[in-house]
Amino acid sequence: MTVLKGSSMRNEDLKLKVAGLEVEPGQKKKGWLTLGSRPDGTPLGIPLVVINGAKPGPRLALIAGVHGDEYDCCEGLRRFLSDVDPAGLTGAIVATPQANPTAFENFSRHNPVDHLDLNRSFPGNPDGFLTDRVADALTTHIMGEADYLLDMHSGGMTLGLIPFVGFDDTPGETGEKSFKLAQSTGIETLYAAVPFKNVLRLIAAEKGVASILVEIGSEGRMREDLAEQARMTLTGVAHRLGMIPAFENRTLPYTDNHTIVRAAKTGEFLHAPTGGFLLHKVALGQTVAAGDVLGEIVDPFGEQLHEIHAPHGGLIGEMRTVPATRIGDWTYAVLPVAGTVPTGSDLQALRSMA
Repeated sequence: MTVLKGSSMRNEDLKLKVAGLEVEPGQKKKGWLTLGSRPDGTPLGIPLVVINGAKPGPRLALIAGVHGDEYDCCEGLRRFLSDVDPAGLTGAIVATPQANPTAFENFSRHNPVDHLDLNRSFPGNPDGFLTDRVADALTTHIMGEADYLLDMHSGGMTLGLIPFVGFDDTPGETGEKSFKLAQSTGIETLYAAVPFKNVLRLIAAEKGVASILVEIGSEGRMREDLAEQARMTLTGVAHRLGMIPAFENRTLPYTDNHTIVRAAKTGEFLHAPTGGFLLHKVALGQTVAAGDVLGEIVDPFGEQLHEIHAPHGGLIGEMRTVPATRIGDWTYAVLPVAGTVPTGSDLQALRSMA
């Protein structure tokens, strides 16, 4: 499956300079996006990998670990970066496998220093809170001059999810490229959504960078099969962008058709109206109809406090896997299915869908 043409080309003799790293064509270097010092004086920074291909081509930005309790894509990205031979690379890759260092070391969705969610803090502020500074560093140095961006996530400590890819379905060149990029992952379920305020993909769209959200992994664990799925997803994207040759003895992810889902007008998640112990009546990936029972919240004696019903039909794309539930917590994401399109489709194929 070949995707995307018209990517920017770089001077073959030009070294790549990213946050103090100078990388010649045909080189791979590792370093740090320096943020400053910890209270004890030790340095604090974001790990950085820059691979400057021997041949000119597009620049691909790869970010994993925006949330510190999501690991499968972090490890999948690290393995992919280790795989890439700069001598056989066309273009350049700028990446971090751990975007949020203090959240990572505290296995937390939020930064424990300032209690902010990095995924709601873009484009950031170089003079703001720590999370603002991390967002600014990622926007400036990793996304920077990119042609394409993959923002890679997992379910974190509390959520299970089916693998899916969010893309920008805004009409125009950037939206078309985002849709093609999403298809290049080989993941079946594609989530059509215009990026919203303060997420990285909105900043990318505003700068004309084609971007996607890749969700692989669940429940705050590093599963070998999911890390490998993330690794091969990245391999497939880079190959279909024409950046790397196919690896021998590795089958790239591929699907003939994509299921298109959207968020309901009421939002992506159902929120718990009361606290308690959550018991499931459905499974991830299950298709439900409006009114179906999804689960129930019970008290310590097993008495039902609330029964959760599907407000509309759709796919159980995400669900809370920690039984302890507080008022307002996410419980289920019931994603309406808009339809199915063959791989290689453009945005016009989505226009007749609900």
